[in-house]
Amino acid sequence: MRPLPEFIELGAPQTFAAPYDIRECRCYGFMLRADIGALHRFCDGYLNAVAPPEAGERYRAAMDRVMLVYSDMGRVVIGGASGYRQFTVPEIDVAFWIPVAAVTPAGTISRLLWLMTYVSVDNVWATVSGREIYGFPKGLAKVESVGRAGELESLTLDTIAVERFGPEGRAAIQRFLTLTKTGPGPGVAGRVWRSMGETLSEAAALVSGAWPGAGLAA
Repeated sequence: MRPLPEFIELGAPQTFAAPYDIRECRCYGFMLRADIGALHRFCDGYLNAVAPPEAGERYRAAMDRVMLVYSDMGRVVIGGASGYRQFTVPEIDVAFWIPVAAVTPAGTISRLLWLMTYVSVDNVWATVSGREIYGFPKGLAKVESVGRAGELESLTLDTIAVERFGPEGRAAIQRFLTLTKTGPGPGVAGRVWRSMGETLSEAAALVSGAWPGAGLAA
């Protein structure tokens, strides 16, 4: 079999070969209360709708919470592994994650997973590479934040959106998210896990008792 010729890129690439080395990253996570019924419907529409019947599992929201994650990556190193067109680029990601449980017909939890939903990033290269290389649902946004080392004071996110679909619907830049610190944080961790087993055990107990009667096996 003849070797394939080397791929020649045009002069304005929008995607860059993985892996990427992320440095100088600040990451913040916030657990937000959510409508458990809406989360179940989201799982039905995007996971259960395509799950094969022989799988014997259905996906349900594990709790009435979603996690908002803000990641400010000071330097994402591109081309570090190959040395080809190596450079660095800053990137900000704002993502919503849903804790999901795989539930057996008997109503027991077989697996706990995280479902990535909306992801907004602040540069077009991250948007295109995330979608085409990894399949992440990334969208372009303008993100502004105020903070200092170890603390995030405020965060705003503007992106293009359609408020209501229809003949008169019009896409426009809109405020999607506003996050504001309202008081001092706790300062120290309320609980320290000393092993991965202890962490997973307590997380499982939290999920199983988070919202009794919410219909996990429905």
